[in-house]
Amino acid sequence: MNNEKFGELVGASVANGVLPTAEAVADTLTNEELLQAVATRGLAVGAVAVEASDQPSTDEKPEDILTALSPEKQARAEALKQAMAEKFGLSPKDFGLVKIEKDEAVEALPEPKVVVMLTTGNGLYKGSFDKIIDKKSYKDFVIEVNGERIDTRKAMTWDTYKA
Repeated sequence: MNNEKFGELVGASVANGVLPTAEAVADTLTNEELLQAVATRGLAVGAVAVEASDQPSTDEKPEDILTALSPEKQARAEALKQAMAEKFGLSPKDFGLVKIEKDEAVEALPEPKVVVMLTTGNGLYKGSFDKIIDKKSYKDFVIEVNGERIDTRKAMTWDTYKA
């Protein structure tokens, strides 16, 4: 952690009564420190995301992500949204496609990838970070699409969450 920067961030927040932005906090804490803080608060950090494609278009408009995929990938993305909605008691409209340009959890991400993830403002509370990643919680986060069992936690990385 950058102690000097963190002190400035907290000092400014106290002085002006405005909470620091997520970007300012992310720039101050390492991923591990931030995840630890979130777990301590008992919050869930983006528990559900499923990779839909590993070769999306380079078009940057979010509404064009789905249409830039091949018809097969579009069908898979829609099936993933439907399965996730059923699993978590939400609407398919609560899930969207997000393009990930980089991923610190992967040594090298040769091309951007697209994931289907929960994109509603309120998110989904499923317990603490430790509870969510616990192997005993496996069945709580697995969906089945076309006979394939998919762990919805697998594609969720810090970079996916930030996107």
